[in-house]
Amino acid sequence: MRYLLPCLFILAALSCKKNENIFEAQKRPADESTEAIIFYTLLADSLSAKAIDALRVGDVTGIKVKYLSGRECRYFEYDAEKSLVIRTISQLPFTPYSKYSDTLCRKINDEDLTRLRRTISSTEYENSSSFWNNDSETVDVYECIKSPFRHTLVIDRKSNHILHRIELLG
Repeated sequence: MRYLLPCLFILAALSCKKNENIFEAQKRPADESTEAIIFYTLLADSLSAKAIDALRVGDVTGIKVKYLSGRECRYFEYDAEKSLVIRTISQLPFTPYSKYSDTLCRKINDEDLTRLRRTISSTEYENSSSFWNNDSETVDVYECIKSPFRHTLVIDRKSNHILHRIELLG
């Protein structure tokens, strides 16, 4: 009996799975063998009706990339006023008990976007290449974490053209 408690403790310790920080997990290179399924989706499935009305974009269709692991992200392309998009995304609600959420969209640099690019599979890249293949001289890139989502915006400097990626963080 006196050995039972230490044995249970050791078994419990061995069976515990290390909790990974969602941001650390995303730093790993994407596994090329990861299966991804591509669906069509609507921006209205990702944003509230109030946000869609504020953006004045109407019905926007995009793609949803869903991995067998449960990871997913969505890509949309639309025209909207830059400042309106940044303000609307900044004002989106987030989970009140989240560890990481932004109250403002922040500008990110090319290195941050490249780092994010390394986390996706080739299937996702092939289906969203217009998002990833932009000239850094002609676009600004913003990021806003609204837990459980990360919004990444690629905004053309000379027009109102927006490329919007919404990633489910977990």
